[in-house]
Amino acid sequence: MMKGFIQALSFLTVIRIRTGGEYRPAAMIPHFALTGLFIGAGLWAVSHVTDGFFLRPVLMLVYLAAVTGALHLDGFIDTADALFSHRSRERKLEIMKDPHAGSMGIVAVVLLLLAKWSAFSQTGDVWLIAVIPAYARFAAVVGMLSLPYARREGLGKMFAEGAGKAALLQIIPFMIAVFWFSGLPFFLWFHLVFALCVFSVLFFYRFSLGGITGDLMGAMIEFTEAVLFILTAVHFIKT
Repeated sequence: MMKGFIQALSFLTVIRIRTGGEYRPAAMIPHFALTGLFIGAGLWAVSHVTDGFFLRPVLMLVYLAAVTGALHLDGFIDTADALFSHRSRERKLEIMKDPHAGSMGIVAVVLLLLAKWSAFSQTGDVWLIAVIPAYARFAAVVGMLSLPYARREGLGKMFAEGAGKAALLQIIPFMIAVFWFSGLPFFLWFHLVFALCVFSVLFFYRFSLGGITGDLMGAMIEFTEAVLFILTAVHFIKT
């Protein structure tokens, strides 16, 4: 169990801890949400330490990009370039493999970062900041289980094929925490927005490509984070 978490942490962040052997997706995937909590705890720490400092939102953005090695941002850029290119399915998959960022990807990532910056600038020092990255990485797990892998090969394929339905249980402790600390009304709103966000993205992926890839999983993480950060800002806005 600990080895699976360490491998998930090593894969999803810049923290590298040797466990011996190759990555085992079946062992890693059940720990995606816990890894997200680890990332979120660091984000909350940055938020807490810099509370009241005018560069607080920027430092929070820098932390998220640094701790993940911009892994998900890269996937978000590639996804935007591909899915908004109005090309054929095969051409979209080729665009996602192109290491160069196109104009649509640049515009999309700027808008994404502005959305997060706006949320961080209006959100006080609230605990929910730590939980949101966990939900975002759980969204990728839902994507793995809901859609087939869109390529014949690729890094994300081993995750899409290694995900088991038991991995869905990892979100239960986080749901309990949200309910316990925020109450039923916000609990319902939070999970309704989360569900609408996840399933609308999955519908768009199925319509555009008929499946999912590693880049699409990364984009899903970034988009879900932005939506939930904005929701949190609206609910816990600074007075």
